[in-house]
Amino acid sequence: LRAAPRLGLQLALSAALLVSNVGQRVSFKSLGYELGPYPYFVLLSISLAFVLAFAAICAVIVTRTGGWLPETKTWHVLQSFLIIGACNALQGLGMVFANPHVPGFLQALLQQAVIPLTLAASALALSARYSRRQYIAVMVIIAGIVLQLLPDIQRSQSGPSSLSGSEASLPWALVFLAAQAPVALAAVLQECAFQAVTVNVFHMMFWASAAQFLTLLVLAPLDALRSASGTSGQRGDLLGGL
Repeated sequence: LRAAPRLGLQLALSAALLVSNVGQRVSFKSLGYELGPYPYFVLLSISLAFVLAFAAICAVIVTRTGGWLPETKTWHVLQSFLIIGACNALQGLGMVFANPHVPGFLQALLQQAVIPLTLAASALALSARYSRRQYIAVMVIIAGIVLQLLPDIQRSQSGPSSLSGSEASLPWALVFLAAQAPVALAAVLQECAFQAVTVNVFHMMFWASAAQFLTLLVLAPLDALRSASGTSGQRGDLLGGL
């Protein structure tokens, strides 16, 4: 009976997490359709919103508690937070650019690649060990991704002329898949930070969000170059048609 309230809370939180994740996937894909020419604007706006939200939360915490533990304000700890934010920026960069070209169901599947990537990174960096069932679960995820991409890979090897529709988006699907690697690195760094000191999650998220936003600002010229090359390509097609 005592465990019933905790079980109910866990089920409610799990359901809320599921609903929010589904809503995030649908909204993210919808933004890709509506703001296809301006993906970087979407990424910067979301990143800045996180910075402002966590800054407000941290301001309340500092006002009421007096601040953070001294050991969490060292450069070594803050450096980990900043690297985590930069990794999140790289993930967002790859996902947002690939978003309009990758079907929504495939995005949901490819994002699961972060699980085997995190397992491999933690095994290499932290010498972590897992149970046989966990390894089997990871193999199931890898098999699902391979089975989904294998037909497109085979079509791409048969020649560029055979590529059309969903097959033509195979390179973008690989970009979306590769974008999960920085998140795996960030997860390992986050685990190291939690093991070293007692970390306040909101403190970490503020610095990580700030680093993510600054990283995206630094990389903004790349988006300008991409947009310029796309515009020049469209002009060339137009002149060729004339």
